[in-house]
Amino acid sequence: MKLSSRKIFLIGMIICGLVSISLAYVLLGVQWPVGTNVGFYINPNTAQVTDEAWAVYYAAGTWSALDPSALKITYWGSTGVTDFGYDGSNTVCWKNEGITGPLATAYWWSWRSNNIIVEADMVFNDYYTWSTSGSNYDIETVALHEFGHWVGLDHSSTGIMYYAYSGIRQYIDSDARAGFEAMYGSAPAGPSIELDKSSLRFLGSGTDS
Repeated sequence: MKLSSRKIFLIGMIICGLVSISLAYVLLGVQWPVGTNVGFYINPNTAQVTDEAWAVYYAAGTWSALDPSALKITYWGSTGVTDFGYDGSNTVCWKNEGITGPLATAYWWSWRSNNIIVEADMVFNDYYTWSTSGSNYDIETVALHEFGHWVGLDHSSTGIMYYAYSGIRQYIDSDARAGFEAMYGSAPAGPSIELDKSSLRFLGSGTDS
């Protein structure tokens, strides 16, 4: 079988006063097999913050909390990887791609025959100013968006999968959840899903790069 690789990115711009007429999720046409535990590794190579790994970990847990039996995204440890590439591991890292680079980029590889994802990477552009405290670009928000691409969602007109950064959003809106359900099955009822951060423990020393 032949592999197909694709990437999709988030534009680093702040949109104020965004008004949406309707909610609609958009699927990329690729996904993981239902029931997959997508393990990933983090490289802590950004010098801007010290707790970026926690932020990425929280974002992964928020997607996993939608329906643990359908798809999980699980932290597996740290890595020294500094860029995307098909290497058998799902990785998250930082790389300075300059002002012309996007805010962050999600990459994935899938089988052309059945559109099943076999690997995914995420690269944050270290040119931009990152934060985990509510200022500048919020790591958890951006990671939540990029993990949305990992699970198979494309950009939409609003919510966490909106194509441009529009401020802190650390939960999965009903639109994105509906798209997740369309691929992986029903999730618990409720207007939104947000991870209870008080119950988490980050195991290992890895962080985003």
